[in-house]
Amino acid sequence: MILCLLTPFVAWAQSPEVERLLREGIELRQRGDPAAALASFERAHQLARTPRTLAQVALAEQALGRWVDAETHLREALGTATDPWITRNRAALDGALGVIAQHVGQVLVRCDVDGAAVRVAGRHAGECPLAEPVHVEAGEVEVSGAAPGTSATERINVTAGQTAIVTLRLRPDATSTATTTALRQGPSVPEQQARPLDAPSTAATPGSAQRAWGWVLLVGGIVGVGVGVGGVLVRDDGVRAYNDNVIIGSTRNARCPGTSRSSQPDDCPAYLQQVENGTVMQWAGLVGGGVLTLTGIILLAAAPSRTPRPQAHLTCGSGPGDWGISCAGRF
Repeated sequence: MILCLLTPFVAWAQSPEVERLLREGIELRQRGDPAAALASFERAHQLARTPRTLAQVALAEQALGRWVDAETHLREALGTATDPWITRNRAALDGALGVIAQHVGQVLVRCDVDGAAVRVAGRHAGECPLAEPVHVEAGEVEVSGAAPGTSATERINVTAGQTAIVTLRLRPDATSTATTTALRQGPSVPEQQARPLDAPSTAATPGSAQRAWGWVLLVGGIVGVGVGVGGVLVRDDGVRAYNDNVIIGSTRNARCPGTSRSSQPDDCPAYLQQVENGTVMQWAGLVGGGVLTLTGIILLAAAPSRTPRPQAHLTCGSGPGDWGISCAGRF
């Protein structure tokens, strides 16, 4: 069938240029380049405008999967029953049309607004009410309609060989709604007031810096108190070691003589130095840590609340029994 359609017939020859373009397109089809063949057939059809050139355009469109264009052009070419080339190749052309029809369905569009512009599968199809169904490729198809200030869009599934019916109910579009709302409400509110309730705020939380410093000082104070406690332990350990030390290697066993003696034998000076270091750590840690801790607590307590506190109120009424009274409050 394909070879029959691709064979040029001298009996129905057109002008030399048309014949050259047809031969060129046929050769391109045979080499597997339907896009280039379509370009040659379209140029030939622009020169000749015959059923033969139009049929060749349709067959190239079929090879490219452009089913709607192929069906439209092939039906138009087959409508010329007296053309000799169409008569000779009608069986093959009817077969090609049957293949194309397996990929094409129809959409019948209705609107609730007369005169609305209708687009089907991205193409302008006319104005409502449409005189006849629109041919489309089978599958999911977008149908839309638009009139001044209104629009509608529907997605439908179209089955090959069948007609799908869709009714568009046009409603005010987004632009029209926004304009109408602005006219009714007057000047727009400030951006900060118009921010949705659930949108994150870009402003800093009140008192956030004060709370941050409060926590830093509180942690530093706790660390300082820990250092002071460590100093107490170091001092006590030095005192205990000094008091328990026994001089070894002398002719008599004696403890460190005490801080009143200028001469301290053996390890006694080291113990005294440990006591002194521990005392410094003790007071520096406890005093400094206490000051930092207290300051941090004051900053945290005085920082503004993240959320407004509910107003305190107290409600009382009769309670159980004859003399009872009950109160409920929120603080």
